Amino acid sequence: MKKVMRVDEVAYFLGVKRETVWGYVRDKRLGAKKIGRSYYIYPEQMEKFLEFWRPDLLHLYKEN
Repeated sequence: MKKVMRVDEVAYFLGVKRETVWGYVRDKRLGAKKIGRSYYIYPEQMEKFLEFWRPDLLHLYKEN
């Protein structure tokens, strides 16, 4: 079972800056849910993003 990830965790996994991930969320490329003052990315949203934008990383995500 995959875990819910924070923006900084997604940035680390993708090898990009947090600001880049915020851009993906703002542009609606990556779905995120705001809970309190933080944003979280659910596994379904992460897989959907990787399938379309970063298929090279999809197998790494599914292995974890």
